[in-house]
Amino acid sequence: MKCKITKELLLEYLDGNLSKDQHEMVDKHLQECAECQAECDSLRDSWEMLGDYDAPEISDQFTRQVLQKVHEKKGSVSEGSLLSRLLALLSPRNFSTMPALASLAILAGVGYFLLAGRPTGIVEQKKPAGGQRVEIVRNLDDEAIIRDLEIYENAEILENLDLLVDLEAVENFDADD
Repeated sequence: MKCKITKELLLEYLDGNLSKDQHEMVDKHLQECAECQAECDSLRDSWEMLGDYDAPEISDQFTRQVLQKVHEKKGSVSEGSLLSRLLALLSPRNFSTMPALASLAILAGVGYFLLAGRPTGIVEQKKPAGGQRVEIVRNLDDEAIIRDLEIYENAEILENLDLLVDLEAVENFDADD
């Protein structure tokens, strides 16, 4: 008999709930396998320790006191501010909610960065005399418009930057001669 099967049957073996054939097979395996014998002895010792355990006496008021404290705790949490409830949700006791909250925060951040700087609405559409379509957009951030305007104003300088660097290198080269 394999060790895996024997270990699965050990509890029933110790309880005496196995058929005669299974009992004999487990018995034979335990005589041959020291590892399974050690496992069986460990389980037997654990059962004996559990048998020696004396449960403490519980007062008649114990259940009432526990339920009262549960209701007090429930009332204090639900009456707390939004911040205190959020902090309670983020406490280490509620570790199972952490992955969901982290995913939500990541999605919110990604959504913000993907949608930031885009126009929020189209006010009107007019067709000028030339047949071109013009869209008037509002609610753009002034800062974004100014930043883009500065880039467009300096685009010519940026395009000629390599030329200016080369020109400076040539001037320095001519000055050295």
